[in-house]
Amino acid sequence: MGEPKRGEGWNDQGLGRIGQKPYLCDIDSTILHLQMRCIAFSNVFDYLIYVIKYTIRGVMRPANLVSSATRRPLDYILGTVGGVRVLRELHSAQIPLSQTELARRTGLHLRGMPGILRVLESAGVVTYSGRGRSRQVQLNAQHPLIGTIRNLFQAETSRWDQIGQQLRQLWSAPSANLIAAWIEGPVAEGTDRFEDPITVTVLTDGLGSSQERERVQTQCNGIQFTYHVTIAIRYHQRADLLRFTDARWAVLKDGISLYGPAPADLMPLPMRVADALTAAKQSPRTSANRTRLIAERVATKLVRDPELVVRARNFIDRRMSVAGEAERLTLLEWKGLLDSQTPAQLAALLREDSERADVLRQSLPFVDVLSDAERTAVFSPDDARSNVQRPHRANRSAENRRSSDPRA
Repeated sequence: MGEPKRGEGWNDQGLGRIGQKPYLCDIDSTILHLQMRCIAFSNVFDYLIYVIKYTIRGVMRPANLVSSATRRPLDYILGTVGGVRVLRELHSAQIPLSQTELARRTGLHLRGMPGILRVLESAGVVTYSGRGRSRQVQLNAQHPLIGTIRNLFQAETSRWDQIGQQLRQLWSAPSANLIAAWIEGPVAEGTDRFEDPITVTVLTDGLGSSQERERVQTQCNGIQFTYHVTIAIRYHQRADLLRFTDARWAVLKDGISLYGPAPADLMPLPMRVADALTAAKQSPRTSANRTRLIAERVATKLVRDPELVVRARNFIDRRMSVAGEAERLTLLEWKGLLDSQTPAQLAALLREDSERADVLRQSLPFVDVLSDAERTAVFSPDDARSNVQRPHRANRSAENRRSSDPRA
């Protein structure tokens, strides 16, 4: 398959070259670009292969994102996930690394490593040592920005270390009921997104005191506010381990221990029985579906009117004095979320399909957001639909009576 010369604005990562005019990303120019490119290929199939080849390397840059390599070099140094990963590993290693070792440590494909290193080398932040296949890469200590880049990675590591240290301090005091505490889920696996919480599971021998749980939740709210993260605490008793599925135990192998034995070491022997698994399964309830509908409508309004967060805080302050123990814990968690999350993040949480979101939706602090008509539509959808349909049935029965009446 013949391939034309690489177009203006392309480099090995699919990004626009420094100082050259990048591709336009509006619809009209894209269509024109496709038509002109197809001329250089024998058929459309060859061109599609060409497009896919360069799409997996990167994306076309919008026309308004031309950046100066001299005035804004960080756009190119830190402009891709691959580049940041390579710099982070070179910073952590403190020694030169081969391209094969870099690919292994970063999880990147070896074939894409030369393109990433080419950009970093042209920016002057990495240098090579050795010759031929023995060439190794290292950070260029003479570059004026290397010190700043190292400080940035150090601050990143220090932030996570401080979060873990403060979480461990929550359960540092000995307790008669506490067995273990650990972090599980996407954060422990290293696959989390910004909206994913740090899920902390606490295993106890009993329910424990509500005062202790409130203390832990209050301190977690402070951690959330300081480090701009979300922490979800879930309590389990020893008997609950029998209800854990195989998928749950597989996830716990990556758990990060905060107190007591590692979560994988808590697997009961013999393994879970079929009766326990059956008992753990619950059919979806109508009330849960209605709660989801309410949360969905609240999320829509929250994005449009961020001031609803203030009203939710005021509701929590009023409700805390009369709420029961379980509701107080959920309201405390909501208070921490309202203080540390943006309206968009709160809306995503309200729509989230997870056990944690289900628990939070049971005590929504946005009680006065929906109008009476909106609440009625959620709690009695069948009645609302029947009310709409009744006039039609009444009209049809009246027409039948008139048609059968000989006086009509």
